[in-house]
Amino acid sequence: MRSVSRMNCRSLSIQGLIACALITDVLGHATLVSPNPRGQDGNLWYQVGCQIGCVCSGASSKELYVNSSVFGCPKPMEPTNNAAAGRTWNVKNLSAQGDYAKYNPWRAPGHSIPLNGCGVASGFLTGGFERVGKTGQKSFYQSAVPTGYKAGDPGTKVPELKSIKTVWTAGGTAEVMFAIDVNHGGGYQYRLCPKGIGGINAITEDCFQQNPLAFATKNHIIRYSDGSRTDLTIPAVEVTEGVKPAGAAWRRFPVPSCNCDLGTGCAATKQANTNLYKGQTATWAYATETAESGCPTGLQFPKSWDEGFGYYGPNHEVGKNADGKSGGEADGKKDSGSSCHPKHTTEDTCKTDTNCTWTDFGAKGFFCWEGGKKRRLEADEDHEHHDHHDHRMLAVGDGTYRCPVCGYIYDPKAHGGTSFEKQPSTYKCPVCNTVKTRFKPSSEYSDEVGTAPANGYRWHIVDKVVVPSTLGGYVLSWRWDCEQTPQIWTNCADIEIQASAAAASSSHTLEPSHGLLFSAVLMAYGFATVK
Repeated sequence: MRSVSRMNCRSLSIQGLIACALITDVLGHATLVSPNPRGQDGNLWYQVGCQIGCVCSGASSKELYVNSSVFGCPKPMEPTNNAAAGRTWNVKNLSAQGDYAKYNPWRAPGHSIPLNGCGVASGFLTGGFERVGKTGQKSFYQSAVPTGYKAGDPGTKVPELKSIKTVWTAGGTAEVMFAIDVNHGGGYQYRLCPKGIGGINAITEDCFQQNPLAFATKNHIIRYSDGSRTDLTIPAVEVTEGVKPAGAAWRRFPVPSCNCDLGTGCAATKQANTNLYKGQTATWAYATETAESGCPTGLQFPKSWDEGFGYYGPNHEVGKNADGKSGGEADGKKDSGSSCHPKHTTEDTCKTDTNCTWTDFGAKGFFCWEGGKKRRLEADEDHEHHDHHDHRMLAVGDGTYRCPVCGYIYDPKAHGGTSFEKQPSTYKCPVCNTVKTRFKPSSEYSDEVGTAPANGYRWHIVDKVVVPSTLGGYVLSWRWDCEQTPQIWTNCADIEIQASAAAASSSHTLEPSHGLLFSAVLMAYGFATVK
């Protein structure tokens, strides 16, 4: 068994969820980045109310400590992933609530049954959860629905991309990549479902579970989209015992959060938490260990590199929330955010302030914001599969161009002075393969919720998978089973598996079939597993 794999990120550093501005709540939690997911913001396609051995309920109160029966699962299966090496949350069961998350999805990877192998719109079946604070101000769970869809719409309903084609070579290896906004621990797996007779009705979770992809190496790659660092390689921890499909490797999410149930705002002083999730012990640190920025009492497990830890994802700059604003104070005060919000909470009062404009933030709703300081991306400017993606756009007027998918910046200085315009039409983003026509001058973009824009997803988690030898069209599903919360993210993309150039002349396309599990490959590579 390999020692616990570790990972970390300064972008994840945070002062505490309790201190975050309300806008943070809608940013979503994670998304498949490459291959290009179907026409959707992957953050908003998932499911809530998930317990091991049961079908996700599609409903949740967002409380931290709940009984499985609340989700219509009175008799969940017992957890199989109990060793500390495969855990990501409360790994030594030191929580004041004991092993409170024992029935959440990651405790038996693959055994919770999602509502759809490609997620459901908003994660909820009936519009999401509406939290109303003490001041009467609402959070955004109820409005986080992808544009053009209603809550509960199946992800398999989302049409495949027509302008972008992802081709893998049969029998080779391929890179897959995702990014996070909020760290709920747990782990993930990539799966395929062959296209064929039956259309979208044939693309099911059962089909995906018949075709898990084997990982081709023993490591993760951490890729920085801003070019600030070269690729980093860190060891992966794989869990294979008690998983579904049997024996198919899942990878533990390698970023540790802060060491309390809430994962942020942890403190050695045992004060009752009265702010969020109705969990009085949520911020009680399990122990006082090595302090990290934003995690003064330590981490859930050791980090793997200097920037890979915390509760929030790499959409967040150091000391900033997901909306790009300064982090709130540890005593639970809200960050002041815009000078207009939350100063003005209605359109009428907003109009009385000459510096403010009643602004449409799409799925988030309307907010009073500084006039002229925000320019929302038009639908045809953002790439077609991320209508309301929360990737941050950096305002730069120096000839650079930015990829709207992963945030990569094309800088002529790094290309021998060659301007972006002179790149051939076949040029693609070197990070996520987004086509040239999707790029826009960096100067055209600004953060949609602030005047000091944060970077895009600064880094991504990249894995290499073994490509099946059977040719044809497939739907790829990335599934993330959370441990802190009863949630599962499932995002989908379209893949075409073709023969290599050398074999093309002598090969012929076979009908897609199930059973692509490469257990022999797992053994051949000698992957580290958690038993």
